Amino acid sequence: MKWQGNKQIVGVDTTISNLSVLSVHRGYREIVSWQKNSEQLYVTDVCGNTTYSRDYLGKNCQLPALKNDYILAILDVGAYGFAMSSHFLHRPLPAEVLLEDNRHFLIRHRENYDTLLTNQIFSNFQKA
Repeated sequence: MKWQGNKQIVGVDTTISNLSVLSVHRGYREIVSWQKNSEQLYVTDVCGNTTYSRDYLGKNCQLPALKNDYILAILDVGAYGFAMSSHFLHRPLPAEVLLEDNRHFLIRHRENYDTLLTNQIFSNFQKA
């Protein structure tokens, strides 16, 4: 987290490659803090974990002052969230959670780096 004047800039552990890109689809995605509090809200940009200049999960969101252990929920990802995700920059995909009637259900486990290596073939290559 960092501040630029009154604007909060937050880096998270996911990237736009895990969601359909808002700049392409012109959509809006609500981002909320999982921790409930009545703190003042600040204009916040939520940035992904790559160096890609368009890796913004949300711009000008209204969020409380965040701390490192806070969890953000990215809502309204729609049916194409997983279908359009990729392993851009060789990054594992996040878990997916379905929210329905104030209940939550884990519907896809978070990947780890073992998942990325599963289909790779390691053998003794001989130099030609």
